[in-house]
Amino acid sequence: MASVRSIEIVSSSTLCNSVGFVIFLNNISKKFIIKGSIYKNMANKHYNHVNGVKNETLACNYLTEVKNFKIIERNYSCKIGEIDIIAMDGTTIVFVEVKYRTTATFGYGREAIDYRKIMKIRNTATYYLKSVKKLNSAVRFDVIDILGDKVDYIANAF
Repeated sequence: MASVRSIEIVSSSTLCNSVGFVIFLNNISKKFIIKGSIYKNMANKHYNHVNGVKNETLACNYLTEVKNFKIIERNYSCKIGEIDIIAMDGTTIVFVEVKYRTTATFGYGREAIDYRKIMKIRNTATYYLKSVKKLNSAVRFDVIDILGDKVDYIANAF
């Protein structure tokens, strides 16, 4: 474990030392825990955000150009959860989950959508439909699975 020479207070429960480690105060045991390089964590968050935006843009382009959908919202978020894309396919409201993998080494993106995720998307969709007063609309849940540069579209995924 690295020794801490100089520490500056970032927040009441988080400290940062001069070698770039974030140190969290465990409120239960009142001990400090080192949680990796702050710079690495910030770089990973930035990469994930940029990569997510890029792939959701690719998915939106696929939906509008290939499937002739009209995009209503991207990254819809509420107190219940988040939906990547909300689109219209004719008169049907389509809720689209976008999953991306660089390789299939650890499985396809669609395999990461488990029962809990499906229920969260459905509950978020219900909240959205209530908020726009379209509870009686026809709806569908689709998945766009991106593997590298290949886009795989799954209609009525769940």
